[in-house]
Amino acid sequence: MPKWKIHRWIKAAILVSLAAALLLGIYYPSLVPRIWHLRYPNGVHYSGRDILVPPEWIADESGLTVRLTKYPKSVFDEMPQARIFLTPMPEQIAAVGEDFDQPWEATFRARHAAGGAVTQGPVKYRSEGKESVCMESYPKNNPAKMSATCMLLHGEWLMEFVGNPKDLDFFLENFHHMNRK
Repeated sequence: MPKWKIHRWIKAAILVSLAAALLLGIYYPSLVPRIWHLRYPNGVHYSGRDILVPPEWIADESGLTVRLTKYPKSVFDEMPQARIFLTPMPEQIAAVGEDFDQPWEATFRARHAAGGAVTQGPVKYRSEGKESVCMESYPKNNPAKMSATCMLLHGEWLMEFVGNPKDLDFFLENFHHMNRK
């Protein structure tokens, strides 16, 4: 084989490798959840509940909390796109149920009023006979992002959410569906 053909083949292999590395570098955030879901195809089991993890999300346990993180499609998108923190409530607090709402609402309003955010709530989400009560906060300059604190399954779980409102709706619908009793 002539020398010039070998050099041309090596140059082509190097260019293809560089292009693949560049694409992998740009789109690696979308690969992280795909790899995570290969290991945990059915989500996670935590504190007696199965928690379905949506396709673009991953979950990890941190002490008494399960943290779900939504990854962006590329490095040019905001990282992370959304976060959910799920914490099972101690039995004595969960048993209080509806009476727990008043101090919880006041704490949420005080915490978000300092930043000038618009707060709403309590907002009730119902699905399959389950109810969640959320307090929501929207920054005045970016209504596409929100922060929410929710009491799930009649106070059995506390959820903190930051992200797009569509992600909150999707998660609550699936969480209620998974936890039919």
